[in-house]
Amino acid sequence: MAQAVCDKLGYELKVEDMEFDAIVNSVKSGKADFGAAGMTVTEDRKKSVDFTDPYTTAEQVVIVKK
Repeated sequence: MAQAVCDKLGYELKVEDMEFDAIVNSVKSGKADFGAAGMTVTEDRKKSVDFTDPYTTAEQVVIVKK
């Protein structure tokens, strides 16, 4: 998806693998132009992140044997 956006806009994509917890700070500090991850939108994250419209919702569950 990111490659398609860069192709359309004429940018070169450089993917940098990083710890999940570092994504928001990397964008905020300017180290990264954007972050792409399966990230849950929370009120706390909304204070520092400009989210796109969510494309899916998910829940985490625990499955145990009866």
